[in-house]
Amino acid sequence: MGFIQRRVIFNQDRYHPFPHCVLKLIVPTEYDTLLTWIDRSDNIGSDIAKYRFTNSKGCLIRESGFFKKEDGFCKDTLDRLTIAAQQIYGDGLWTVEGLDEIARKIDKRDSIICKTKSLWREKKIERINGLQFVISSRRGPGHLFCEPYEQLGARTEFVQGGKRWNLSFAFECKNKDSRNFRKRAYTILQSIQIDTLVNN
Repeated sequence: MGFIQRRVIFNQDRYHPFPHCVLKLIVPTEYDTLLTWIDRSDNIGSDIAKYRFTNSKGCLIRESGFFKKEDGFCKDTLDRLTIAAQQIYGDGLWTVEGLDEIARKIDKRDSIICKTKSLWREKKIERINGLQFVISSRRGPGHLFCEPYEQLGARTEFVQGGKRWNLSFAFECKNKDSRNFRKRAYTILQSIQIDTLVNN
């Protein structure tokens, strides 16, 4: 399995003030499709720009608004990376204690909806390639369906145009060969470069 260099160009318009920058990274060669869309919210300023690398033969649904469940569409196989950008208001959860609190909320939700909890593999803060990431990984149910699958979330922040921006990376894998899931995710994280097009 090889990797290929890709770019994500964040565009902004009068209705969606997203960061004006270019994200450079490598992704697996089988990620031959890039989906782009706005995940809309009924809360002002809560729309999220999303960019998803996946395989053209895989699950190509783009969730938006209140449509989150993909049960029945992506149940058999899932292998993708979703990147989301959103402006930061207030403080972020940049502590291990904050990650523990998020994990408790996820476990509580899953125990009610799916009658099970996740196996948490790691919760940490790590500097990678000059960027500070908050990272958590687990095998368990998610917002897609209750059957356990591999998930790794990482997020970092940067300043552009005088504003703070959150950039999150959601790695998801549910197939027969997920042994190298975390290793592959970290390889991608180590390649990330953020080029701002406007002076900070």
